[in-house]
Amino acid sequence: MSDVNTLQVKKAAILNDLFVAPVMRGQKVGERLFPNMFVLYTKHDFAYMTWETAKDNLVLNRCMRRWGTTLQLAAV
Repeated sequence: MSDVNTLQVKKAAILNDLFVAPVMRGQKVGERLFPNMFVLYTKHDFAYMTWETAKDNLVLNRCMRRWGTTLQLAAV
């Protein structure tokens, strides 16, 4: 995120990846999680919210583009 100020004295919301159990995959767990995370981010006045994942997580990459957000890619 280009507008993140690392000098802010506020909490940050960080999700360092999301593991979905194989039996739950394909049920849009991440898509249901994101709106709830955004509500918490707004409610608790976080400075910013970051999700980090592996470069090959194509499903989350697609979701993030659809949501109009950016994704921090880990070098995994």
